[in-house]
Amino acid sequence: GENQDGVTHTKSNFTVKLKPTRGNICADDGNVLATSVPGYFVRMDMGAAGVRKIYAEKSDSLALMLSSLFRNSSAKEYKRKLDKAFREKDRGFMLTPRKIDYFELQKMKKFPILRKGTFGGGRIIEQENKRVLPLGKLAARTIGTLNIGASADRSENVGNTGIEQAFEEYLAGEEGVGYRQNLSGKWLNRVEIQPKDGMDVMTTLNIRFQDITESALEKQLKSSD
Repeated sequence: GENQDGVTHTKSNFTVKLKPTRGNICADDGNVLATSVPGYFVRMDMGAAGVRKIYAEKSDSLALMLSSLFRNSSAKEYKRKLDKAFREKDRGFMLTPRKIDYFELQKMKKFPILRKGTFGGGRIIEQENKRVLPLGKLAARTIGTLNIGASADRSENVGNTGIEQAFEEYLAGEEGVGYRQNLSGKWLNRVEIQPKDGMDVMTTLNIRFQDITESALEKQLKSSD
């Protein structure tokens, strides 16, 4: 069947949608006004042969490291959740309580068990992009926003206002298709169709003029209450 993430599972494999990187929105001089920054979730395949071998020895340390990094639960509570997933041989137990950045991902890759990698440590890394405006609120209304609710597929962010909406078909790119296959207890990642990244949109927005104009308008708004 298919779960809420659009992932289709069978007993031995599951297919996944491979997300393209959304195109940038740029000013007239090439400065980036909107871009996509990757964030990550980390899962663990508790049925992996390598995990089954070292879990008893390393799980206490893993629980301690998870508690230390996220500070949302005690090491004891993390251990309880890990043990339950281990007993049930959960093939995709979510370790991250929130999306993490690249530097946090590098830390997690060194955690007990996880440092053994995909096969030895059952490590599964999922990437999800976050939209950011490097110049803050500058021209933010013109740049526009993304919204999950604006999509027929509610798991997807699409342009909802401004340039993000007007040029959605160019910025979005095209999804690819891959699958994870379980071969003799080892999960392999395979790509069937590569995702096609979105195109950049070059605007006529001049950052200097925009900044001067916004500042003048804000000053006048404040002075006139």
